[in-house]
Amino acid sequence: MLFGREQFAVKTEMSGEVIDKLYAKELVPTPIEEFEKLPEDEKKLRKPYPFNQRTYEAAPGIICDQDVAVPMRDGVILYADIFRPADSTAKVPVILAWSNYGKRPNEYRPDELNAYTPGVPKGSISDLAKFEAADPEFWVPSGYVVANVGIRGIGYWADKIPDFSKVVVPAYVTAGWNHFHLRGSVNGWRKIASEQKWLRAHREFEWPDFYSSTYLPELKMFFDRYCKGIRNGWESTPRVRIEVQDRFDITVKELSERCAIARTTFYRFFEDTYDLLERLEQYLLGELVLYRPLMNGSTTGLQSSGVAGKPYESIRHFFEMGIRLRKLLQPIMSENGDPYFKDRLARRLREELGAMMSDEGVPNDELRSYYVAAIAASYIGLLAHAATTNREDSLGIGQIVFIANSMRVAYFRSSNSAPAISDRQLFGNSKSSI
Repeated sequence: MLFGREQFAVKTEMSGEVIDKLYAKELVPTPIEEFEKLPEDEKKLRKPYPFNQRTYEAAPGIICDQDVAVPMRDGVILYADIFRPADSTAKVPVILAWSNYGKRPNEYRPDELNAYTPGVPKGSISDLAKFEAADPEFWVPSGYVVANVGIRGIGYWADKIPDFSKVVVPAYVTAGWNHFHLRGSVNGWRKIASEQKWLRAHREFEWPDFYSSTYLPELKMFFDRYCKGIRNGWESTPRVRIEVQDRFDITVKELSERCAIARTTFYRFFEDTYDLLERLEQYLLGELVLYRPLMNGSTTGLQSSGVAGKPYESIRHFFEMGIRLRKLLQPIMSENGDPYFKDRLARRLREELGAMMSDEGVPNDELRSYYVAAIAASYIGLLAHAATTNREDSLGIGQIVFIANSMRVAYFRSSNSAPAISDRQLFGNSKSSI
């Protein structure tokens, strides 16, 4: 059973081998009024998309013919919701949405989630748009009809594999580096017989790319050229465009424009963005020093700041530097930042925490190794959170240091092998205690 749905196996040949391919019975379309009265377990077997043949005004200037019967060549009847201009009977091109996500927007969801699509700013898509499909409120006023079709049962059968040699119409194919359809999109573009085909490989998720203010007008330009015959210069679009999946998510051109400098000026100092990133990370690693023993004649930043050899003050100094350098740390410590930097910083922190505990007389045993690993990981997490949180939402430095120091304090307060240590050594000149 799959979420309560009955499963069945179909013998299928793949690469010369016969396997059992599992399918689950389709969800049963159910009127919303009935759906809402069902027990929770029963709802898992239904989808609240009511069958309701009608014609209505979906939005000003947009008519929807709902649940229109569309006969297939084999006699099967499919149903479609068709959005069309209200003030025109002229023939216009149709954008066909063909997917396994039904034919309706999710009208049964709460209002704030109705038109929600991951990664797309709220308000960018109207309530008329079904998931991963053309938005009627954009395309109908632009002179198109949008047809959302409820397709028949889905699956990968041999008769659904396209004959690429017969695909001769113009094609604009997009492929996301982070999507499991990447290979299929690229191979489809390569194999189709069309002489007018374009490929754009991007590093965004499919939803914000499809609905973006940059590429939505570009898609309209493509449709206008080949569905309406408008000569708009589309042919000058490069046949293949590839965005580099760069760990430093900015190009030299974008960086130069933001800094109001010429690209020649950038290249006078750096070879490329990787060189810039490497030097930036070296600088940050040099500044984000957690602890150095107090040594005669030392000229380190910690020594000159008066915190060398003082664990609590060193911890505070580390996070103060992190907050001071937050603008530089934001792109590197974010979720899409550079994991290598985090790894290098974590290794360094473990070494410095070991030195700190040695100076405090902590025996170098298995318990200490666990604490060092845990504290280093927590410091990386705290630093990343502090660097990527809006300044107005961030905790004060005292609160951050209190959290950072709490595991160190817990060790000395709970471990039988920990040496005796005073509150002043644990908290420096701070009034905090736990």
